[in-house]
Amino acid sequence: MRKTFRTAAGVAFLCAGALFVAGPARGGTFQPDPRFGSGGVVIDSASGAGVGAGGAMLALPDGSVIVARGGIFETGLGFRNRLQRYTTSGALDLTFGTGGSVILPFQRSDVSPVYVALARQPDGKIVVGGQPDVDGPFALLRLGPNGESDPTFAGGGIAQTNFGISAELQRLAVASNGEILAAGIAFVRDSSSFIAVARYRTDGSLQAAFGSGGKLLLAVPLLDNGALGLFALEDGRVLVVSSSRLPDTTLIHGLLADGTPDPAFGVAGIVQDTRLSAGAAAMDSLGRIVVASGNAITRYLPDGSPDGSFGTGGLVTIANPAFAIANSVAVAPSGSIVLTGIPFAHSAIVLAGYGSGGMPDTRFGSAGILTVGLGKDTTGYSVLAPADGSILIAGEVDTKVGDETFADMFLARVVDTDATVGSVPTLSPASLAVAALALAIVAVLILRRA
Repeated sequence: MRKTFRTAAGVAFLCAGALFVAGPARGGTFQPDPRFGSGGVVIDSASGAGVGAGGAMLALPDGSVIVARGGIFETGLGFRNRLQRYTTSGALDLTFGTGGSVILPFQRSDVSPVYVALARQPDGKIVVGGQPDVDGPFALLRLGPNGESDPTFAGGGIAQTNFGISAELQRLAVASNGEILAAGIAFVRDSSSFIAVARYRTDGSLQAAFGSGGKLLLAVPLLDNGALGLFALEDGRVLVVSSSRLPDTTLIHGLLADGTPDPAFGVAGIVQDTRLSAGAAAMDSLGRIVVASGNAITRYLPDGSPDGSFGTGGLVTIANPAFAIANSVAVAPSGSIVLTGIPFAHSAIVLAGYGSGGMPDTRFGSAGILTVGLGKDTTGYSVLAPADGSILIAGEVDTKVGDETFADMFLARVVDTDATVGSVPTLSPASLAVAALALAIVAVLILRRA
């Protein structure tokens, strides 16, 4: 009897001790969200049209997301870009536009999704940027929260801005006062290249105090990919990220609110870093600028100097890169840096994650890389890290029919299973004490029955 009591009591107290030691469950990683689409992925072939890859995304406070689509052939209109809004389950949000879509008045001869930019103003209105023709001009329109045209913006039409040379809008940003910034590539064919920047008042008219009548051209010799990042700072200043091929160089222009160089940023308002050629850029919550290529990441402090706490002198060289080209980078609320682009693993959606110090984030896999196999050639054009901790990737999945290849859109959502469905609630000390006492009572009852 005494031996039975000691054994039962010992088991009870060992179990109670385990409650104190175990804590939350470990080992979860980022995985496709099973609550979104089909296994975390939505593939949309535009009602059988087979075109229209996914590009820029805009996360909304209710958890839904707006995705810009590449050119889709619309009867009587030709190829048009469109916006589509998806709910948290990956279904088209039928309250947005017509059946979940808004056809944009931007007409292009190709189907690339990268010529539409999105931004959200503090009042919830959506600013959309693009161009009505391959060579410009810049064109902006504004929509209400559900995709309705805003009659107060540019007289209910499109605000168009000509720079006098060929120009393509690539990026939008909204300043804290509601003013709108647009940036893109401008060039004289086979000659000079520029970053074109325009600043608009909230009604869509040019802000004359910026540059020359609201417009500015920044000369960049052998400009590579155009405007890769555009950031509006709280005090009215502006940052524009680009890259050059002579040699491979990242450039960050710091501008004052009037468009003149910011003397407190970099050297005379510009940072030139020959350690990598930028492919994508983002800004974190501390105002640090993150720039990524396929095989390296750099981070800069708000004044443009390299961030010494990141990698070596602000540079992380990726030992085993996942991407031939990095198309998009985002910084999650946790500080993790996530990339997508043209992957070496062509038949999968690929997402790479790095911690705030630059080391691979093992929540995305042992090497910091998460792949979602689709069995078809796939390219990620855009990555987004909303405040809810999820990560969204949009891009193109190619479907071959005979000798033809059609570019469908994919939209994927991944979540940290530890933070969502895989964790065990943490017990307070009082709860643990009650649990231990309950186990002891159970042991005594077992003893008495024995």
